[in-house]
Amino acid sequence: MTATSFPFSLNTEQERAATQASKHSLVLAGAGSGKTRIITAKIFYLLTTLGLLPSKILAITFTNKAAEEMRSRLLNMIPTLRKNGLNVFTFHAFGLRFLRTHIHWLAPYRPNFSLVDDAVKKTVIKNLVKEHLLKFPEQEHIFNDQATMQLSRFISLCKNRLYFPDNENLTEQVDRFFNFRKKTQKKYFIELYLLYDEQMKDNNSLDFDDLIVLPLRLAYNEASCYRWFENIDYLLVDEYQDTDFAQEKLIELFAKAGAKITAVGDDNQSIYGFRGANVFNILSFQKKYKNVEIYVLEENYRSTGSILALANAVIANNPKQYPKNLFSNGEQGVKPKYFRFERDFDEASWVAKKIAALIAQGENPEEIAIFYRTNYQSRLFEEALLNRSIPYRVVKGMRFYERKEVKETLHYLRFLSNQQDGLAFWAALNFPPRSLGAQSKKIFENILVEKRLMPGELLENHQYVLSKLSSRSAAGFESFYRFTEEFKEKQAKGMSLSESIYFVIQKSGLLAYYEKIKDKHEKDQRLGSLNQFVQSAREFEQRPSEGQQSGQGQQASLVEFLEGILLTGNIDNQKDNSETAKAFVNLLTVHNAKGLEYKHVFVSGLEQYCFPHRLSFSSQAEIEEERRLFYVAVTRAKRHLTLSSVRLRALRSYPEFFETSMFLREISQAFFAAESCKVLSENSYFR
Repeated sequence: MTATSFPFSLNTEQERAATQASKHSLVLAGAGSGKTRIITAKIFYLLTTLGLLPSKILAITFTNKAAEEMRSRLLNMIPTLRKNGLNVFTFHAFGLRFLRTHIHWLAPYRPNFSLVDDAVKKTVIKNLVKEHLLKFPEQEHIFNDQATMQLSRFISLCKNRLYFPDNENLTEQVDRFFNFRKKTQKKYFIELYLLYDEQMKDNNSLDFDDLIVLPLRLAYNEASCYRWFENIDYLLVDEYQDTDFAQEKLIELFAKAGAKITAVGDDNQSIYGFRGANVFNILSFQKKYKNVEIYVLEENYRSTGSILALANAVIANNPKQYPKNLFSNGEQGVKPKYFRFERDFDEASWVAKKIAALIAQGENPEEIAIFYRTNYQSRLFEEALLNRSIPYRVVKGMRFYERKEVKETLHYLRFLSNQQDGLAFWAALNFPPRSLGAQSKKIFENILVEKRLMPGELLENHQYVLSKLSSRSAAGFESFYRFTEEFKEKQAKGMSLSESIYFVIQKSGLLAYYEKIKDKHEKDQRLGSLNQFVQSAREFEQRPSEGQQSGQGQQASLVEFLEGILLTGNIDNQKDNSETAKAFVNLLTVHNAKGLEYKHVFVSGLEQYCFPHRLSFSSQAEIEEERRLFYVAVTRAKRHLTLSSVRLRALRSYPEFFETSMFLREISQAFFAAESCKVLSENSYFR
């Protein structure tokens, strides 16, 4: 092996990027162009050709999987390397390693600190809120049920922006970045941030945000810590387009200390703005770092030429980007197909039928994927696949009927259909919170023993129960009792199944609870699932009952509906579906598809205000991110790509008319197969 040869093949542009070591490098690695290979090749070159010590090189990735893959490749190429001698880390793993050595400079922390995950962090914050409200009960209107989530996000954003608790101008910094409707809320959030910081220090504990920002703080303030950064000659960053404010500051610090930066990423795949990722980091690289060489990797090793032609046409409509034109030296392949359906269940039924045909032809289900923009869109596809006995899994997500907001609704429905169901009773009683916590439950349990009652019978003895509770808890129990009584009255007057479920969601307080969520994306997901649940009941009402020829006739009952959910295996009976099946079809959001690839890809729900999502229309930058998301969806397909939209979709529990997505209207029909753009309708339910 010569000094400049590699143990694997590289195309001309890849080799140029891997062997340039005198400048900062921006490697614009288009989808499927081999970005991991570039980073591995450059480390190999630095070690073998330039003779650098492993300790002089640091590679940072976003996932443990990517880091382990790079380590394994390098160890296979250079067997004399020691695994623990390679500096290949995720951002958080790097921070953890650095802080174990240097945190003693940051009193009162000690090197044996504990690292807490997000669940523990939220528990700490929840307890702080409770303690605060014990002292200041009049502030309960500020700290509602979503306070833990809001505070957790507030603290994370403060840290990410380097707004440390002891900053003299912390209040002014918060004023510039956050938009609080209530000044009192801002004041108490800052107070609780300070209390959270004190408690973490008292317990010698760090959260995951600290792993990024505390190395920065130490390097800014301690010369010995800054010298550690000076020891790195080359920093290689994977998925650079996904970096946020603090991560970019960390990269800038390495550059200031003398390291040559190699940033590998694709601005056209920057899709995590809602998590804090800033596409401007990659777009401004050439201005920020002087003496930069740019390499554009356009040869795609994943998809056919026809799929890439469509992908290029999609992303060409984004004005702010580095120009790239993906191409393949492989087969041209069949053109992508597009179909527009009448109804959303027509779309799901047709996709399931096509997948069944593919499997019958010998295709591997693991190479088949259905993409959708939002989680709650999975329901119809789950039901359609189950109806055809096609094993599936929801990748990086939860099945529809396992989602928190849906399960909470099911607790109510189970109890209302069977008041002997004690498990459902306890689950529904205090959610949303009605001041009926552990102390109230002890009182209830004593009454059950004393009166020899079943849990549901507490409602029949509600006057006696009220006499045993505090005034606050009594008000909560009374509201639950009134809710159940009103439900019975409505049922007696002939309330339909879908009306019953909407009544439960609204009158139980679940709807109001989730409408209070501040994060617009989470709020949309939760409310969308509840709306889909109501729509599932409407569809159930329209199905023919056993022995009937149409949906007309006896009213669909709540018990039948609940039994149907269980019998089709959407909850417990199918929980282990993905683990027990030898092969399964993949259902996933487009965000979760990033980094994955499949032979057959179905991208669904391509309607305006669905994809692009309705929450993205507040700015042109958000529309551009949605277009990048569509580009990511298209470039996951290796051989066959099918796009679809519908005229009528029930996103808010009732069907609405939708136009075709602007992203489809931007593309010439020349990129699609001849049989595309037909309106199909299957007149029966999941035939």
